[in-house]
Amino acid sequence: MLKKEMIIENFRVKSSQYWVIKTKKAIIISHLKYKYLNILVEDCQHTKELAEKLGVSWKSAFRRLKELEKLGLVIRTDKKMWKLNLNKNVIAI
Repeated sequence: MLKKEMIIENFRVKSSQYWVIKTKKAIIISHLKYKYLNILVEDCQHTKELAEKLGVSWKSAFRRLKELEKLGLVIRTDKKMWKLNLNKNVIAI
């Protein structure tokens, strides 16, 4: 009922569901996605550079970045670089 009234938001991390009140402007993400955000704090980077720092393939890094883009936490610049776009509180689980 609260979800239908747009009072709370639902986030799914792995197989667990978490509920957050919308007025708090918080997003719950996994600790792996939080690592991506910590690396992007330093500077804008290409997908390949992020993948090398994390020790994963470029495709895996690209998929995580697209998920973060859907949440509105990162944006892709005209030069195909990823940049932080934090306007919400991030909670890592």
